[in-house]
Amino acid sequence: MFHIMVVEDDPNTRKLMKTVLEQNGYETALAKDGIEALEMLDKLHVDLIVLDIMMPRMDGYEFTRSQIVNEHQLVVGDTVLKYDELCAYFQGMKIEFPNKEFMLLYKLLSYANKIFTRRQLMDELWSMDSDTDERTVDVHVNRIRERLKENEDFEIVTVRGLGYKAVKKE
Repeated sequence: MFHIMVVEDDPNTRKLMKTVLEQNGYETALAKDGIEALEMLDKLHVDLIVLDIMMPRMDGYEFTRSQIVNEHQLVVGDTVLKYDELCAYFQGMKIEFPNKEFMLLYKLLSYANKIFTRRQLMDELWSMDSDTDERTVDVHVNRIRERLKENEDFEIVTVRGLGYKAVKKE
């Protein structure tokens, strides 16, 4: 199921968008401003956000300041993941990744502390009709851990019986 978050301060517009999206087979989550949307993103997996610009408390522009979108990169401590290059830079070194490993790492770090099941990661990073086993995720996580064993900015944690999450170190 494709999950769409609608962030809109006008209650009538928000309700209308929810109705139209659900009639077309989408699952929706509604937020009245950017702050409420950020709080919800800690608990929900969202595939797409439909975002109003002019809202109270936190407007649409402030909601999307993050460098992830604008620069196609993710910064965690001294580690920089460059989406367009499929590589990470750490302590002045460039670390290249195969496509699936990079996408997996990028996904986990984009939602730090959020637990993803193996099935969620498989559905998003491998095609739905792939014959690949869920244990493939374990193999990729182990390879990422090996490549980044010197990295002290974050850790990929195994959540027993569930899956994985990335934890930023202070």
